[in-house]
Amino acid sequence: MVERGDQDLIAGAETPGGGPRQHEVQRGHVRAEDHLKGLAAEPVVPLGEIECGRLSNLAEQLHEERFLARAGFRIAMRGLLALIAVEVARLAAGRARGSTEAIALEPTGATVDALRKLVEEHFHKERQLAFYADKLAMTVDRLNDHVRRATGVTAGHLIRQRVLTEAKRQLVFTSQPIHEIAYDLAFSDPSHFARFFRKQTGTTPHEFRAARGG
Repeated sequence: MVERGDQDLIAGAETPGGGPRQHEVQRGHVRAEDHLKGLAAEPVVPLGEIECGRLSNLAEQLHEERFLARAGFRIAMRGLLALIAVEVARLAAGRARGSTEAIALEPTGATVDALRKLVEEHFHKERQLAFYADKLAMTVDRLNDHVRRATGVTAGHLIRQRVLTEAKRQLVFTSQPIHEIAYDLAFSDPSHFARFFRKQTGTTPHEFRAARGG
């Protein structure tokens, strides 16, 4: 089952202060379903190196949970399937945009791919857009423009979502204390991490972990 926070990610929406935005979640769910239906007509999707690595990693974890059948493995498998569904929906959305704007988005798409590789390498310690813009030899404004044209969201949003995905992974699949997760992800203190997590998902890290059997 895809949780509310995961639906928000598919919709590309952020939930300020944890307040309910049910109508946006529902629209996001419908858009995600449309993208997934589109995959049925053309089921073969070319994968970039990062996307292939992410999906392969999730699939390996899913196989491991089923094979080992440890305590809580069904909950873990549901979480992994939800993450796979999010990745597939994003791929479908990207292909839908590419089919109508392939020529216009080619340069910006390359920039987004380069940004995602950098984020994958540095997101544990680096959140500032200036760091990534400097690595890509462009201004922050230009980077944001490229990312917004290609994805519909800001570069900062991509960074936050990568941090959020890692936070969720550690909360569900590790027993690491929440304060250690906060410091591992370079938050100044656990309360800062809790505020960030609640703003993005509408729930606290403790509640998120408890709901998944942690």
